[in-house]
Amino acid sequence: MTIIADTSFGTDNLTSLKPNACPVKECNEEPTQIGKLKVCPKHGLEIHKSTFVYYNGEGLEDKKKSRLRNILPFGRDFVAKHILDNPHKAESYRLGSENSEDARAGRGKLDSDISGKAAL
Repeated sequence: MTIIADTSFGTDNLTSLKPNACPVKECNEEPTQIGKLKVCPKHGLEIHKSTFVYYNGEGLEDKKKSRLRNILPFGRDFVAKHILDNPHKAESYRLGSENSEDARAGRGKLDSDISGKAAL
C-alpha cells in the first residue's frame, strides 16, 4: 500500500495521542492495519503508542519520501542528496520519526527563524 502524502505536522496540527488513533487534530479516520503497523491512510502516519512515524509505503522510494516529510520543504533536496542513506550519517532511517533528534533540532532552529520565536 502506497500513500500519497507530503504533509508534515507540527505541534499546531496535533492533539494528544489517543491509543490507536491518528494524532492529527479532528482526524476521525480509522487506522488501517498493514501487517503489524497501524497507519492513518488519510495522513500517512504510522501510529505508535505515544508517537508517530511518517509512512508512505514499504517501497524504497516510499520510505525515502516518508523520512523527508519530517524536514522543512526548502531543506528536503539537501537532505535527500547529502544525508539520506549516507554511510557516514548514523540512523538516517530515523529522520521520519516525530521524535527524531536530527529533524527536530533543524526544525526548531528554522521554525524560530521563520516565526521570530523559539519552537518547542
